[in-house]
Amino acid sequence: MKETATGSPGKIGQLKRTIVTPIFIVTVLGFSFSWMLYLTSSRRAVEDVVQRLVAVVSERIAARTEHILGTARSMALTEAGYLRTLADPAGSLSALRRSFHHQIGSFREIGIVSAGFETGDYAEAQRLEDGTIRTGLAGKSTRGALELWNADANGYPLTPALSRPDYDPRKRPWYLAAVERGEAGWSAIYSYVSNGDLAISASVPFYADDRALQGVCSVTVDLGGLGDSLAAFPEARYGVIGIVDAEGRLIAASNGSPISNPADGSRYEASTSPDPSIARSAKLLLGGTARTDFMQVMEDDWVGTAWRLDTKLYPDWRVFILVDKTAFLQTLAATDKGTALILFLTLAATLAIGWVTVDRITAPLRRLRSAVRALEPGGNEAGYADVIAELATRKDEIGGLAEAFSDMGKRLDGSFASLNASIAEKEVLLREVHHRVKNNLQIIASILNLQASEMEDDRVIAAFEVCQERIQAMAYVHEDIYQSGSFSEIEMQSYFGKICDSVRWAKSFGTEGIEMDVNAAGISLSLDKSIPCGLIVNELVMNSIRHAFPGGRRGRILVCMERDGGDLVLTVSDDGIGKLNALADRGNEPAGIGSHLVESLVAQLRGRMPEPDAACGTGTCVVIRFPA
Repeated sequence: MKETATGSPGKIGQLKRTIVTPIFIVTVLGFSFSWMLYLTSSRRAVEDVVQRLVAVVSERIAARTEHILGTARSMALTEAGYLRTLADPAGSLSALRRSFHHQIGSFREIGIVSAGFETGDYAEAQRLEDGTIRTGLAGKSTRGALELWNADANGYPLTPALSRPDYDPRKRPWYLAAVERGEAGWSAIYSYVSNGDLAISASVPFYADDRALQGVCSVTVDLGGLGDSLAAFPEARYGVIGIVDAEGRLIAASNGSPISNPADGSRYEASTSPDPSIARSAKLLLGGTARTDFMQVMEDDWVGTAWRLDTKLYPDWRVFILVDKTAFLQTLAATDKGTALILFLTLAATLAIGWVTVDRITAPLRRLRSAVRALEPGGNEAGYADVIAELATRKDEIGGLAEAFSDMGKRLDGSFASLNASIAEKEVLLREVHHRVKNNLQIIASILNLQASEMEDDRVIAAFEVCQERIQAMAYVHEDIYQSGSFSEIEMQSYFGKICDSVRWAKSFGTEGIEMDVNAAGISLSLDKSIPCGLIVNELVMNSIRHAFPGGRRGRILVCMERDGGDLVLTVSDDGIGKLNALADRGNEPAGIGSHLVESLVAQLRGRMPEPDAACGTGTCVVIRFPA
């Protein structure tokens, strides 16, 4: 009962783990599969949304670009119509540049509004990168130079800003393209005279009534400003937006990538742009220079589309956009963290509730366990009865279990009493048996002593005395058993001490100067090993007393037993007159009986007698090693 009660706390804990562990595993698996399904579905949904978003953004960019180009063309046509109504347009240059100043201020995407005349005169308004507007004149009044002035809010010149000599509008690309076409259209891409920036112009020639050419009106779209317009789209933060012409050369880019080689002024092809994002986008979306109305790709984490501008203005221009869809997943990633936290808290709450619930189930079992401990001998039976009675009132399985324990306790009480009485009776009987065996052995020794007293032969008397000592050695085992109450083991220190004292005083003549030491503390042996060991010690000690110290010589006899790994080592040594290497040479009387007895007892112990080492010193030393 005691062993069972001692082991029960671990079993109650095991019950709790048995209940909670499956709940934990099922909950974790459920949350894991839910989390994986959520991640898969949300990513798939986001990818679909990003694809649709990129397509919509591409349409907006295309529409925005068409709007900018259409606005420039419309302004050019309007200005050309207005200039045809003037009797002397070239004579109104100052008024024209103020008008141009007003117009360019209303349209931020326009870089320059200008007019050039067949007379060589020229007027313009130009928007700078910082948003300020300056005006300029060229012709007879400036001696052929292009003079640019910082202007006030009404377009009146304030301070000179820049001067370029020998400026003739009739030689500019936009003028020549318009004269060659004879109608409204677009120039090739060219560089500003003022700062070298690249631009493209919607140019319209205007004529007098007699169809004589008067000049060309031009509205210029700065390609750098067009790139800024692309960069204004929020999606440009997550990728790159660009425009290419029919030959695949870059016109504008949202990331400010250069569109021309500064070394020779040649324009980059988008697919060979030094900007890796531009080159990647062109290769994925544009397929070299092949024209496409629409193309959509998805590669790894990238989503992109390409649109051809569906306009009569510039049908060969194409807009492309490539974005990193992971940028759109950033918000979802933050949501994932919140969702993961909620799932973790839910899991923790589920486990906590499960643990508390199981604890409520096992708490009565723990009380029942504590109560059952009272069934042990010496337990608190009153406490047991109170707890069992309380638990037995429950209407569940635990109540039924408590009732069963109550019945079992009553039966065990009677069993314990019967067992204890039986054990006490057997202990008394065993004590009596060992006491009588000891007495009988001592009686035998006394009979031998009486018989020896009638003998006259010294050798016969000595033989009777040896037999007495051997019998007495066996009697000490039974004496220790009934005195100690331990029926399984004999304590060797006390046992060897009694044997040595018995031998010494039985042979008291000539032993006053002999010391006997016993060192076997902490070693106890069973009855079947104690008696052979005792008889061996008895024989060897008697041998030393008889032969090692002749003529009243002083000396010391040592009996030692110690553990050496899985063996026990019994050593009996003396510092007498000489060291004998064989027990058979010790001269025991009667001749050979002691030697044969010791060898027989060693064999009974399944031991051996190795040669003693130098540590034994001088004298006689016998070492016996046997399994513990």
